Amino acid sequence: MKFSTTLLSIITILSLVFSPLETRAEGFSLIRDAEIETCIRQMAEPIFKAAGLPPQNVRIHIIADQNINAFVAEGMNIFVNTGIITYSTDPMVLMGVLAHETGHIAGGHLIRSAEEMKGLMTGSILGMLLGMATAVAGHSGSGGVAVMSGTQQMAERSYLQYSRVKEASADNAGLKFLAALHLSPEGMLKLLQYLNSQENLFFDKMNPYVMTHPLSKERIENIQSALSNSPYADNPPPENLRKCFPRSVAKLKAFMQEPSETFRDYPESDKSLPARYARAIAYYKIPELDKAISLLDQLIKENPDDAYFYELKGQILFENGRVKESVAPYAKAEKLAPGAVLIKLGLGTSEVAVNTPDLNHAAITQLKQAAAIEPDNAMVWHQLGTAYGQVNQIPQSMLALAEEAMLDGKISDAQRFAELAHKGLSPGSPDYIKASDIISSAKLLKKDKKDRPDKADSGN
Repeated sequence: MKFSTTLLSIITILSLVFSPLETRAEGFSLIRDAEIETCIRQMAEPIFKAAGLPPQNVRIHIIADQNINAFVAEGMNIFVNTGIITYSTDPMVLMGVLAHETGHIAGGHLIRSAEEMKGLMTGSILGMLLGMATAVAGHSGSGGVAVMSGTQQMAERSYLQYSRVKEASADNAGLKFLAALHLSPEGMLKLLQYLNSQENLFFDKMNPYVMTHPLSKERIENIQSALSNSPYADNPPPENLRKCFPRSVAKLKAFMQEPSETFRDYPESDKSLPARYARAIAYYKIPELDKAISLLDQLIKENPDDAYFYELKGQILFENGRVKESVAPYAKAEKLAPGAVLIKLGLGTSEVAVNTPDLNHAAITQLKQAAAIEPDNAMVWHQLGTAYGQVNQIPQSMLALAEEAMLDGKISDAQRFAELAHKGLSPGSPDYIKASDIISSAKLLKKDKKDRPDKADSGN
């Protein structure tokens, strides 16, 4: 399979080769994309609020796996396979899944044993998966679809084997959340009916969702009854989701499949926005850059306030050596979506790559803002350390690299960088205190490692 430049660069950094569309015993892939994440958050946050959960406390992660599955894990983390996203262009299917998984969180179904968590790189699914994923994603210099790989054993530890009682409880909670939002539960029913048909046809090839979320006749009948009695049964999805979800599906498919498959799914005769978007990505992957840029310019002309078309244009230019040209579209994207960390990272990365004093200082501003929003994004710290180094602010550069090293589990490196930063920072300043905290944390972690030799430190 031929990969886009984005995916291939990430795989090279990891020294692994994998196909995002294949389920393999040795690995899985995690996706970061500003646009897709924003669309899914628009679906999920009203559900979280209906459940009484602070939306900012719940993290959603996308796994590149075409099997239909979703699960919750340690803390408030929801993992969603791409198979569920691309299964249907109806956003209510995914909303039903999110409502159900939120029911597991609200119901307190997340009790874990110490043995289940043994072997995780940081002792936390969030720390390992999100920290590593954002670090790897940033190496491409883009905010577009980016993929990382991890061990399947770790993913398997994350799956919760629910009982039928807990499944019914999560269903009922999900139905309640959807009703509170005046939304139809039809999406929940569609998915369960589909899975039930697959279970009956291919019992020897059980879908992971069925394995982790046991189906039953009673579950399906319960949701059918809720749909029949719902005053919101015929309500359409919210307008914002009807717009963002089809293009998110098109974008995801175009990045993850062969261009020939994209042209089959979205032929030239299809003039819809999602179809043209998908074809632009397919041309970029071939690569036929002139056709990709031409399609994007048409979409930008029609939608001048759409941040994600500018972001993709910046990505395409950056990854094909047109670094200076990439800054302007990335800057426009950031202006239109100022809270999008991955867009800030893309812009900062392109500015750092151009390496002029003005752009380095601009990059520092962007990357500091990104770090404040997503402090566990290791690649933000890496680029920030580079930007500081290029303007000769060495103590600040060392501190940023210490932050990156801590997130990557390189404890010795983190301590060394923090100690170097310490020497040049003003005593009592916020940066000095942060360096002191990293030094203290590193020493404690190294002591713990000495006491428990099974814990690895990848630093030199």
